[in-house]
Amino acid sequence: KLIPVVIQSALARKPIPVYGDGMNVRDWLYVRDHCEALWTVLTRGAEGEIYNIGGHNEWANRRIVELICDTIDEFKPELGGASRKLITFVKDRPGHDRRYAIDASKIQRDLGSDIVMAFDECPPHPCPREQAERSLALTLDWERRSRAWWGKASDRPLLFGIVQGSSYPDLRALCAQELVGIGFDGYAIGGVSVGEPEEEMLAAVEASVPHLPTHAPRYAMGLGTPRQMIEMVARGVDMFDCVLPTRLARNGTAFTTSGTIPLKNARFAEDSTPIEDGCSCYACRNFSRAYIRHLLKAEEILGLRLVTLHNLHFYLDLLRQARQAILQGCFSEFRATLLDSPSTSLV
Repeated sequence: KLIPVVIQSALARKPIPVYGDGMNVRDWLYVRDHCEALWTVLTRGAEGEIYNIGGHNEWANRRIVELICDTIDEFKPELGGASRKLITFVKDRPGHDRRYAIDASKIQRDLGSDIVMAFDECPPHPCPREQAERSLALTLDWERRSRAWWGKASDRPLLFGIVQGSSYPDLRALCAQELVGIGFDGYAIGGVSVGEPEEEMLAAVEASVPHLPTHAPRYAMGLGTPRQMIEMVARGVDMFDCVLPTRLARNGTAFTTSGTIPLKNARFAEDSTPIEDGCSCYACRNFSRAYIRHLLKAEEILGLRLVTLHNLHFYLDLLRQARQAILQGCFSEFRATLLDSPSTSLV
């Protein structure tokens, strides 16, 4: 019964009120603008329990091997706020705040996450030093509590701590060291790509990674362009997530080794070649640029799907190449060649 509401909300690109049928609850279901992730969770009563729909994986009707579920990924002043024990959600009607003492770890357990991100606060950019220090103290408190909640259970999911500290290298280093002391299965670098210049973003990663253990996966949150990912790999990052390949696909833009191409342009109207010669993705094996352009111009959903498949294939293949170069001991050469290529820039 919930899935049609999810689709309706995603298509409308706005929150849709959900009236629980037999659940004695009214709450918001909010799907993020681009439908990549659930923005908030359905809650019930004061305890903040997840609707009993079998967890996120079962609800999606398929097994997601590495579902990274970040319960709330930012706090916007106009939407809500955070303190040590309380989260304020969006008002569902004038004069009525929805305020919950939320146990984020319990929510993620009930969602069935395979990788659980510890609760954190992402400071804005720019961020005054004093505000960054307060935010970091709150984040570390939450992360200690998140880790303690799971205990030493053998059947628990993987737990990732999140390094924060804004653009201050010493705060980044302090946070990373504290998280290693707490002990997580993996470590994320958060609070990057929030409006800061790229040089500052890279500096934040460089200030964090040296203090993280090499045996645990290191995950850069919300990144990035092909060039940024290769630069992050060079700095010791293992994992990424980013809306860019799918967001550009929905606008009709495809990644290729020659740079990005706007498939809606008239010059592709009679182009019988695939998006990229030699690409083994489903779209390139079966459809021409001209046909995909026709689908995009006709606003057929298949067009968006095909470009999305291609872009995701491009990203995955890029990192496969990087991994192979590392194994062969020639990553530096691979990096230098790729950074000179138009494929790593957005045009």
